[in-house]
Amino acid sequence: MSVNFCSNCGSSLQAEVNFCPNCGQVVSSAPPQVALAPSVQTKPLPTPELAKTGAFDIREWQEVSDETLRDAHTNRRSYPSEHEGAIFTEMERRRYRSSTTRGCPDCGTSVESWVSVCTNCHYEFDSQGLFSYFLKCLFGNYVNFSGRARRKEFWGFALFQFITVAVVGLILLVLSQNVKFFGDLSYFVYNLCYSLKIYFSQPWDTIPFFVVSLALIVPYYAVTVRRLHDIGKSGGHAVFLAVLSVLWLCEIPPILKVIIFLIQICYFFLLAKKGDESENKYGPDPISTSKGS
Repeated sequence: MSVNFCSNCGSSLQAEVNFCPNCGQVVSSAPPQVALAPSVQTKPLPTPELAKTGAFDIREWQEVSDETLRDAHTNRRSYPSEHEGAIFTEMERRRYRSSTTRGCPDCGTSVESWVSVCTNCHYEFDSQGLFSYFLKCLFGNYVNFSGRARRKEFWGFALFQFITVAVVGLILLVLSQNVKFFGDLSYFVYNLCYSLKIYFSQPWDTIPFFVVSLALIVPYYAVTVRRLHDIGKSGGHAVFLAVLSVLWLCEIPPILKVIIFLIQICYFFLLAKKGDESENKYGPDPISTSKGS
């Protein structure tokens, strides 16, 4: 004789008992019902035979998987003419969509490449170019030495800083062939720049060049400090780089210049290092927080 147990108090029960003699709980003798999963009707895979009999409509090609569509595209000549055109059209549509869409890094939603904000989670994609970062450093973060800067921001400013200084210097070299004098102040600036090995053929040339170079030094070291923060390094490394730059312009033995050059090469690779993906002691990840800035 089998023995059951009360689900309420745990007392042992005889098989034919309908009520627990201890607590009065109703004892169900019926076995538990197991809910059966509803049957799922799947569509048959498209074949030339189904297409010929009309069992597979041409509009259903938009619902098939990429693998099925590729197989049908390979053998599309065996399908009826209307299906052959539908297969080719759907294949081209998916190719165009894959080349003009991108996935959101936050939620994975596929959006068009020209969309700047995800339609699902409102993630802002990075749409700024290098010149935009140069302007941002110049007018928005001119003396900002706190926070973090991504690689694109640092190298964008460094690139256009070099281009700006080179263009200004080239223009001044061309104009110096005609203009000979610009006042007593130019001689003072000329002597100052000459001591730093920054000079042109005439004293007046140094004034705008010196002003432009000096105006770009502050934001350059500001973005350098933020770039160092992004890789978890102290901004004191930027001070060390500035000291090395000044020593390079001074009259020092060649061996010291070689050492300084090698140190600067090491810092070049350090500044090109990928930043910390998570928040560090200098602030959150600039890519995940600014989302395109």
